[in-house]
Amino acid sequence: MTSQLIDSRESHMKRVIQLALPMAITQLIAMGSGFLCMTMLATLGHTVLAASALIFSINMVILIGCASILFSLSVLIGHAVGGKHFLQAGELLQQGWMLAVILTLPVLLLFWYIYPILIHLGQDKTISFVVKDFFHANMLRVLPFFISVCNQQICYATQKQKIDMIGNILGVVVLLASAYVLILGHYGFPHLGVAGFAYALTIQGWFYAIFTTLCLYFIPDFKKFELFQFRAHKKLEHFEKII
Repeated sequence: MTSQLIDSRESHMKRVIQLALPMAITQLIAMGSGFLCMTMLATLGHTVLAASALIFSINMVILIGCASILFSLSVLIGHAVGGKHFLQAGELLQQGWMLAVILTLPVLLLFWYIYPILIHLGQDKTISFVVKDFFHANMLRVLPFFISVCNQQICYATQKQKIDMIGNILGVVVLLASAYVLILGHYGFPHLGVAGFAYALTIQGWFYAIFTTLCLYFIPDFKKFELFQFRAHKKLEHFEKII
């Protein structure tokens, strides 16, 4: 009996590690790429460096704060898959995508009016202007970011987290290459500074969203969910569960 209990614990621990390790690697990659991009921005002067600290803080609060609503997808889809309700799992993801579109709208408004908001809160005008340049250039990233979160959650729920890890590794390459040429203006590209970093993040965001969506479309294990047969509008109780 004791031997069976130990074997069971080891089995559960192994499964937890298999699930958690790619997630941890993904977060380390994200942290490392953020540090390297911050290093590039630091070469542009003290004002940009000060603005960058504000940019990262605001970006984290707004995007992650809104995206946290979508984190429930992994649990809900995981329950549906465990119960072999595969079509329900597909409906949950589709309604997650629909919610991603809805969440995009207020975030775009916040990004567009970030300058007067910062001035109202007493921030320095020069730094606020740099922050505004970033968020105006970063508006095209918002929708793919939320869609990416949805795609990431179904990968976690179906234990396909390696797709997320590979997408992030490739995405970091895209980000660093884009940031290098757009922030600093290499290889004939314009010197865009902070706005260049925003465009690099946008390119990375669209790359990851498209890469993971193609994986969901072409990988046979996802066929049973019928993810691309639109029916998200039929069972809005799933929508309520996500929220």
